Amino acid sequence: MESKLDDLSSYLKQEEIEKTTPITRLQREMNLALNLSKNLDFTGSFVYSPVTIILGIYPFFKLANPRIQQKMVDFFIKNGTDENAKEYFIDLLSVFKATRPAIEMLKPYAPNATEIDEYCHRYGRHGLELSVIEDFLKMDISFLELQTESEDSHSLINSFDYDPFYGWFINWFHTKEKKFYTSPEESRDLEFMCLNGYKHNYSENEQFRMVEIKIKTFTSLYVFLPKEQFKLKEIMKNMEDTKQFYQLMNSSKQTYISIAIPKFKISSELNLESFMESMEIDQRLTNIVSENCFGSEKGNVSRTHKAHFEFTDKKYKDKDEDYIGFPELGVPFERSPLAIVSRFSKENLLKEFVADHSFVFVLEKDLHVVYFGCYN
Repeated sequence: MESKLDDLSSYLKQEEIEKTTPITRLQREMNLALNLSKNLDFTGSFVYSPVTIILGIYPFFKLANPRIQQKMVDFFIKNGTDENAKEYFIDLLSVFKATRPAIEMLKPYAPNATEIDEYCHRYGRHGLELSVIEDFLKMDISFLELQTESEDSHSLINSFDYDPFYGWFINWFHTKEKKFYTSPEESRDLEFMCLNGYKHNYSENEQFRMVEIKIKTFTSLYVFLPKEQFKLKEIMKNMEDTKQFYQLMNSSKQTYISIAIPKFKISSELNLESFMESMEIDQRLTNIVSENCFGSEKGNVSRTHKAHFEFTDKKYKDKDEDYIGFPELGVPFERSPLAIVSRFSKENLLKEFVADHSFVFVLEKDLHVVYFGCYN
């Protein structure tokens, strides 16, 4: 009886902590992607870029009246101010446009250790050049493109071509053909990227197993694999938010694990009309943005988000701005003391994570959600 009361007390305390703990930006961005996917049936693949979608809102934010501006602030930040919103937009801008690590921005002999290079500004973990910030605030960088489909039909396309795998040290992986199951009756042969017996952050709950693959020092791919093979559609339809994904990401522990994930490519288009309308971004404001960003006001402009994501072993050359180092994998399982224990105990202490059925993935950079998607 006493044990049950202790359990109840712990549960109530945890519930109170969760109620009073503010939702982080990372979780809010995952929630945005989940809500935008609610009209899907989750039998197909999709990918969205929450960071890109929010950055594309900035011109609307800048040109809106104060009431609608506050509605946008409340949507993305909750109880924030215009300055909080501007800081958030620039923080997101640094995810794509930063060119220097923040530590390199410190003046070498400055009396104040926090003094920053006058040509850069520190946002999060990186340095963003002031000229880039100024161009963004002037809407010279807008994450929007105006496309003319016909004389009476135009579309504002929100997209950004970002590849997290430039310079990725992929020699850790080998490839192997395996079956990927889409239903109890259907499967297809795919080439899987396999990484055997190294330590990765791993966690699980009643519904999902999660593994984190570090791509760069501040960039990770999280894969959420349902424990029941064909339950993803049902789970996602019933999810109100991404709290359990966030908890899995934050409760993970270093674990020796063999990973197999299929190579895949996904391209998606998403109509943003209902999303824009939820913030009262109407056709009039859209026309104002078109005129200010592209120099011409169009009568009827639709709003669309496009995203493309690839997980592949294709070799890329380093880009000039690719300054972030590669993570170290450490000692493989076979050479670890745990392997000796495993042999003596005859217990397999090396976990396996084979993504051979539908899964959710999140590409996180600098504590922001660059991509959120589902592969089926």
